[in-house]
Amino acid sequence: MDGQLGSVATTSVRLRATVSSRDMEGRGVAISAGGSAVVINGLHGVTLWHAVEPHLRRGVAPADFVATLPSSARSTMRSLMDELEHHGLLVRHEAEDDAAAAHPAIDFFQRVSHAPLAAARRAASTSLTITGATDDLANALAAQLALCGFAGVEFEGTDDRLGRLPVVIRGADDHGRRTLVLIGARAGYCAVGPIDGLVDDTAGADFQRWAAEAPSSIGPNWAALVAGQAALAALRAMDTTSGASTGNTYVTSTAELIAEARPFTAFADRVEPEALRVADLDVASGTGTSVPDTLASMEALWDPVFGVVSGAVPAELPQQPVGLAVSGDASVIGIGTSTAEARLDAVAEELGSAWRSRTLPSDPLGHLGVGPTTTDAAATALVALLEADSDAQRGIDTTSRGAVITSTARWLASAAVLILGREVSVESTWLAGRWSGIVRVVADLGDGARGVAYGLREERAAEGALLRAVGRAQCGDTARTSPIGALWSGNRELLRWPGLEGAVRFSRLHAGGWDELGALAVTAEAVS
Repeated sequence: MDGQLGSVATTSVRLRATVSSRDMEGRGVAISAGGSAVVINGLHGVTLWHAVEPHLRRGVAPADFVATLPSSARSTMRSLMDELEHHGLLVRHEAEDDAAAAHPAIDFFQRVSHAPLAAARRAASTSLTITGATDDLANALAAQLALCGFAGVEFEGTDDRLGRLPVVIRGADDHGRRTLVLIGARAGYCAVGPIDGLVDDTAGADFQRWAAEAPSSIGPNWAALVAGQAALAALRAMDTTSGASTGNTYVTSTAELIAEARPFTAFADRVEPEALRVADLDVASGTGTSVPDTLASMEALWDPVFGVVSGAVPAELPQQPVGLAVSGDASVIGIGTSTAEARLDAVAEELGSAWRSRTLPSDPLGHLGVGPTTTDAAATALVALLEADSDAQRGIDTTSRGAVITSTARWLASAAVLILGREVSVESTWLAGRWSGIVRVVADLGDGARGVAYGLREERAAEGALLRAVGRAQCGDTARTSPIGALWSGNRELLRWPGLEGAVRFSRLHAGGWDELGALAVTAEAVS
């Protein structure tokens, strides 16, 4: 790498053959190969481009070429070269090779590879072996791959030792044998890839776990589409100049022949527990990230193809006086002060169920909490522990008076009466024994519309309990709503309880895929 030219290599480069430039009515010039464009603004930029374009098409050594320019143009040229490299508009300058230039896939390599002639030579020397393809898919793969200029294409049966497998395309050349492409199906989708990197053993095992159906059972038209995608993925694997690591982008398609590229996330089915100290928890009242931004960072969790939950939308649910959202599979209704908070609440409920069913061992590690941060997950786990602890329930010190009401709680209570036509009952209970200093508040609007919240202050817990009760009454569905809010903001305040260190043991549960996308899990156990 040249230190002054960022990512542009010191070897000779030239413009990709498919690159063209277009003047923008004197305001600049756009340089593109059909995808995104590099735009040079201003008259001086246009003049510079027209002066250097012929040289870039013939090929230049970047650092040496920049040094030949006037000092006033060098900084602009360095930036331009970096932009051209970033947008994939530069390729290595290769010696002429008539055989490689005549390869059947050379036009494709010229569009996607940094060294199209080298990629063509590698394809011509690579023999493919396809495992697990039958029927229409096998026929379509044979037809498509025959056009790609590989050294040979052979089919093998499924390896029953490994159980149900996706279709695997492997390549063998002078460098050895490696997996190039995986094809799998699940729940009405077929996925082909990766299209942006290499396949390693871990990725293959993860994809195998996702691919629950035999892709060879798809019909002829769909098989033709999938085979074409697989052929392009195999050709992309011939480009070894981009330095790509393990790929995670797959092209997915449906029987309606609708195709879309999407990232594949491997959600681990096992966990690695780690002790979590109370001192490591950030007990600030806010998460530091807005709820819409948090939802945006978690979208892969409810990807329709590779996700683990169905997500949540407001649908036709009323949004006053509080926000409501229903999960995509209609199993959970979330509640929040806004629609976004309600969506996050529903997703959190779904994630808790998904964690329990997919990752937790048969011997539970404690009461589970799942959230976008470790602190949220720990607070949720603590609330679950409190609600389930029989000792806490036997040691309660019940008061008959109503809880202290804040302006927020008063507004929720008024909305319950004036908008929903419900009578409101709010009672607080200070826990005794080991949980002394924590209050449990119950808000009851009748007909099962009951909300529960814990806190260090009665007035704060009353807000949480009323929010849940009002939301449950508003949607009229207590079966799909929980009386306790998993990610209610007041739960985090419980982590400030002075007795927490000696009363509760937290464990952080690490699991690939879940951790990275905001489905962090923590368990809480009472210390005996």
